[in-house]
Amino acid sequence: MPSTQHSRRPFAYRGRDANWWSNLSTPLRILDPYDPADSASKATVEGGKPLNTQERTRLSLYHAAVALTRVVGGSLTVATSEQDVPVAICLWFPPHARPSYWSQYRSGVIRAVLGFGITGIYRLLSFQDLTKALYTSSLPQLGIQHEDCGYVWILCTDPEHAGHGHAEKLLIWEVKRHHERFPTVPALLDTATAYAVKVYERIGFRVIATKQMRLEVDGKGFRDVRALTQKEKDERAGGHTVCAMICEGIGET
Repeated sequence: MPSTQHSRRPFAYRGRDANWWSNLSTPLRILDPYDPADSASKATVEGGKPLNTQERTRLSLYHAAVALTRVVGGSLTVATSEQDVPVAICLWFPPHARPSYWSQYRSGVIRAVLGFGITGIYRLLSFQDLTKALYTSSLPQLGIQHEDCGYVWILCTDPEHAGHGHAEKLLIWEVKRHHERFPTVPALLDTATAYAVKVYERIGFRVIATKQMRLEVDGKGFRDVRALTQKEKDERAGGHTVCAMICEGIGET
């Protein structure tokens, strides 16, 4: 069942500290358990070994994403297993709640993004610009503005619990809650994986715009560390189809 976490480090107490949020790269190494009674900020892998620079940067971005969601009035919802372990996360922006430069600065997002270096910043901004262009080209034709809609900013599943429909159930719950409050207001999301598109279409979303973009990930959004075949390299070179999707209603599921 979905549950809302209100701690500043919502998953650290489970020892993973949201190290699997970004499906666009391999998960961080397992982190040592976080002690809420200890105010010192720690980030070490099991055994006390410090995180490397890249892992610290990504962890900072995850924490900043949580802070930004709260600063703009959004919500962070967690699906947990029967053992009360977080298995899926949704960061949601309600209508008229969108990040500004000030909120991104205040939450630490800008500082965290700078830690990725020139290449990382370029990739993040390129993807952001591309998704913005998708909505700009499609929503006006529907008589809709992005800020008037609910928006799924981040939705992801712990790879160790993938394949059980946790994120799908969490999204259904989130969208139903949105439509209970705003019956005539659509919900939006964007994705770069064909697998996710099929899941979202099953829920009630439909594609309203697409564009190709090269991403170093496989069909499910995970980065490949293995050697690719020539066929896979050729397919990857063609890029991924980034899709903007809309849901104007959801049936009983």
